[in-house]
Amino acid sequence: MNWKNIQKMVLKRDNNQCALCGSIGALEIHHKKEKNNNLDNLITLCSKCHGRVEKGTAKAILHYPRLDTVLMVEKTIREAKEYPSKRQLLQALPKEVMYQTFNVILDYLEESGKIVIKGGHIIWIWDPEGVKKLMSRPELTIK
Repeated sequence: MNWKNIQKMVLKRDNNQCALCGSIGALEIHHKKEKNNNLDNLITLCSKCHGRVEKGTAKAILHYPRLDTVLMVEKTIREAKEYPSKRQLLQALPKEVMYQTFNVILDYLEESGKIVIKGGHIIWIWDPEGVKKLMSRPELTIK
C-alpha cells in the first residue's frame, strides 16, 4: 500500500481531526514510534501539535477524565439511536468535553470491552445482564 493511501486511511480513522487538540486544519500523520507504517503506529496531528510532539513538549495526556464524564459518554453511546462516529458522539454529549479527554475515554471503553469502533462507528457491546444469564447456565459453570 502506498503512503497516500495509508495517510487517507489514518485521516479517516481519526475523523480528520488532530488526536491531541481536535483541530481540523493543517493535519499531518505522525509515527508514534520508529518509522513503521503500521496503522496502529500512526496518528493524525495538526502541524502545531506535531511540532510539539517532535520537540517533546507535548503532554501525553493533558487531562484525565472524571468518573461523571466517563459515565456521561457511556450513557450517550448506549442511548444513541444509530452507531455514531466519534465526531457525532462528541457533538451529542450534553456537556463539552476536551477532545483529548474524549479520546482517553474512548480508549478506556474499548480496552475494557464496553465498545467496539468499527468502520468509524462506535458500537456499545457491554451486556452485563446477558453475561449473568450465561454464567447461570450449569453447562457453562467453571469447575
